[in-house]
Amino acid sequence: MTCATVWAVRSILTTSLAILLTGCATRPHIVLPGTQYRITEVDGRELTLSPPVERVPIGKAFSVQFPVDIGKSKQDCEEANDLFRLRIDRKKRLLLLEMPSLNEWQALLNNLDKVDFRSVDQKVDAMVSAPERLADRGCLGVGSAIELRHVLRDSIPVQPGQDLYARYGYRPGGLGFDVRPGMRLKVQRAHFEGAGRTVKDLIGTSTVYYPFLGLKFGRPVVELDTKKLEGLQLGAALAAPARPIYRLFFLTSYLKQGLRRSALLLGAKSVTHLQEMERKIAANPAVGCEALDPSACVSFEGDVTVSAEVSVTVNGVAMWAEWGTPVASLLRKLKAEQATDLRLRRAFQGHLVPFDSNSDDQLKRTALVAGDELSYRL
Repeated sequence: MTCATVWAVRSILTTSLAILLTGCATRPHIVLPGTQYRITEVDGRELTLSPPVERVPIGKAFSVQFPVDIGKSKQDCEEANDLFRLRIDRKKRLLLLEMPSLNEWQALLNNLDKVDFRSVDQKVDAMVSAPERLADRGCLGVGSAIELRHVLRDSIPVQPGQDLYARYGYRPGGLGFDVRPGMRLKVQRAHFEGAGRTVKDLIGTSTVYYPFLGLKFGRPVVELDTKKLEGLQLGAALAAPARPIYRLFFLTSYLKQGLRRSALLLGAKSVTHLQEMERKIAANPAVGCEALDPSACVSFEGDVTVSAEVSVTVNGVAMWAEWGTPVASLLRKLKAEQATDLRLRRAFQGHLVPFDSNSDDQLKRTALVAGDELSYRL
C-alpha cells in the first residue's frame, strides 16, 4: 500500500474525528473514524478497539485528532512521555494524540507481568489527564478538559477484562471507578434491634437507589423487605453537590472505630483535585471526609453494602444490571444461555454504534456499560 492510499469510509459520528497515521515519510495516510467498536486479534490476542481507532492498520504508529476549543496561550502546548504524545495544532484547531502501533501496544499488554505495570498505568493516566494541564496553561478552552478525559480514555485499545477502564477508569484490583450517567448506586443496609448482630436481632433490610444524572444524584428510591422498617427515615438525599467528576471507592475491609466502611463516594472539581484525594486514600485508607473534601464526600459505614448498577436494554426491554456484569452473566440470569445471533450496540460520543466481533463468545466476555443495547435470539 502506497503513501498516497486513502481509505474512504462512511462515518455516522458527528465529532469530526480523524485518524492520521504517521507511518509514511512523504504524505500520511488519512483514515476517517470507524463506525463501530470492534474486537480483533493482534498477535494472537484479542484487543477491543473503539470507533476512533478501529480501522487503524496493525503495524503503524498513529495519531488520533480531536477538534477542540483552542485557548489563547502562545507557549508550547504539548504533553509527552515514552508511550504517548499530545500536542495542539492551533492552525487546524485540533488536539493530536500520538500512540504506538497496535502491535507494540499488544506486546506491552502481554508482558505487563514482566515490566513495571504501575509505570505503564501512570503513563496512561498522565495522558488521560493531560488536557487539564493544557487547559491550565491556556492551550485549551475552559470546560473542555473533562470531556476530553473521557474521549481519550475511550480511545485506548484494551484487552478483554480491561474494558471497564475506557468508560469508568477502573482497573482490576483498583480501589474504585467513575460514576457516570446511566448508573445508580445501590445502598443496602441491615437493621438490627439493639446492639446484637445475629440473625435473631435482624429486623430487616432496606435498599436505597441513587440515580446519577450527570453532575449530581437524583431523588432516591427506597425499597424495604419488611413493614417493620416503614417508620425509619431512609430516603435522605446524598450530601453530594453538582461536580464534574464523581468516583466510588470500595473499602470493604477497613475498620474505623468499630464501624466497617463499605465505600467512599467523592466528588471532584477537576482531575487534579481527584488525583490529590486518590493519593491521600492510597497513602491512608483510614482517611476521613474531613481530610478530603467534606462538601462532596459520603462515607458509607456500619452494616451497609454499596454497589452500582448500569441501565441497559435487552431485546427492547430496559433493565438494570450490576456494574461490571459480562454479557454471559446477564444471559445466565435471564435463563438465555443458549442465545444466538448476539448483537450489542454501545454509545460513543452520544451515538449508538455496533459492537463488532468474530463470534458470540467474544461478545459474551464483554462487560456491559451504561446505555448498552443487547439483542439475541433463542
